[in-house]
Amino acid sequence: LQFIKEKLAGHVAAQHKFTDQSKSFCAPGTRVQIKADILKWLSPQPGTKERIFWMTGIAGSGKSTLSATIVDNLREKGTLIAAQFFISRNILETTDPAKLIPTIAQQLA
Repeated sequence: LQFIKEKLAGHVAAQHKFTDQSKSFCAPGTRVQIKADILKWLSPQPGTKERIFWMTGIAGSGKSTLSATIVDNLREKGTLIAAQFFISRNILETTDPAKLIPTIAQQLA
C-alpha cells in the first residue's frame, strides 16, 4: 500500500481536506430534510455494499456547506469516511479533473 501511495503522491490533491475551505455549516433548522435523507442513505443497511455519495450542482448552491455539515455529523457519530474530494476555485489543485481518481485511490489505499 505504501508503494501505491508513493506512486500516486504527485498526482493527487489529497493534502487538501474539506476543512481547508473554511466553509461554515448549515444554519440550525435549515436543510433539515435533505440532511436527514443523506444521513439515512449513508447509514449501514443489512445486505448493502459500500456506497459513494456524489453531490453536484451549480456554483454557490450550498454543496460545500451541506457536505461539511454531513461530514461533521458523521464524525460526531464516529462513522468512518474512507475518502473525500472537493473542488474549490480558491484551491487551484482541486479544480484539476485528472486529480479526482488518483486522490480517491490514494485515500483508499
